[in-house]
Amino acid sequence: MRTLPESSIDLIYVDPPFFTGKERRPSAGDHTFADTWPAGIQGYLAFLRPRLEEMRRLLKPSGSLYVHLDWHAVHYVKVVLDEIFGYGHFLNEIVWSYRTGGLSRKWFARKHDTILAYARAIGRRRTGWG
Repeated sequence: MRTLPESSIDLIYVDPPFFTGKERRPSAGDHTFADTWPAGIQGYLAFLRPRLEEMRRLLKPSGSLYVHLDWHAVHYVKVVLDEIFGYGHFLNEIVWSYRTGGLSRKWFARKHDTILAYARAIGRRRTGWG
């Protein structure tokens, strides 16, 4: 990303590791990767933050970023994105609900992912909690 010019991209969609603590195998490919972070959530956020900052740099003023996560770290990443973009640049939380997998007897089903949407600049910024 560092080789790309600033303010040159309209839309970025990113599907980073989810902080699952497990060995992962992407659906397309034979390789695996460890979605484990020796320093826990702080190590994960230290990995992700510079990449999100670089994505913001790449966005045109009219550009937007969509970050796909699940329940493991979405709330922590939203705080980081609010710091990078500014609270008023948060556009929406998109909930992607699905029905795969079994039901748990220990907790409510975790049958959704979250996509956080941010704009580099918006015409009317939100302020406060309203």
